[in-house]
Amino acid sequence: MAKNSIPMGINVRKNKNMKNTGYGKYYPEVDLQEALTLKGFARHMVEHGSVWGQDVVEGVLKKITQCLPELVAQGVPVQLEPLGTFYPTAKVDKPLLNLAEFEGADPNSVVKGIHIRFLPYGVEDENITSRRFKEDHCSLKWAYLVESRKVTIDGKERTVQDKTPWDTVIADYKKSQEPEP
Repeated sequence: MAKNSIPMGINVRKNKNMKNTGYGKYYPEVDLQEALTLKGFARHMVEHGSVWGQDVVEGVLKKITQCLPELVAQGVPVQLEPLGTFYPTAKVDKPLLNLAEFEGADPNSVVKGIHIRFLPYGVEDENITSRRFKEDHCSLKWAYLVESRKVTIDGKERTVQDKTPWDTVIADYKKSQEPEP
């Protein structure tokens, strides 16, 4: 399959968590773009030469967004081949230690949340696991060095992100390595 001609930007971020073993190391992360709305996604699909109009594609997508949570909420995994499977998992703050603790326990108080998870389809010919997806679909480019800093806005502390273009980061680094005259 051909790789996407529009490269995915990869940012670099330094780990500043002193309690983490990766402290001081740099890690790549995807430079996320603005999310597409359902309407935007439908328009994108139609632009790929769909025989159906945007209203039909949008209608099908809306129906999926209604039916998928309904089925997953009933414990029914939904396989959308070759994309993958959506399925529920339970979130608990602390597990019960033994069967006796379950006696008389209300599942609504034990289970704190239900996550909708996604498992990519894994058949070899149409595999979209992370490495195969990257190989078949993605072209990557360095985008930014991302640095977080704290600022106070209207009396509240906020974290803002500064993004320096990667070419600038490399040029500044090279310049800092040159011997001083």
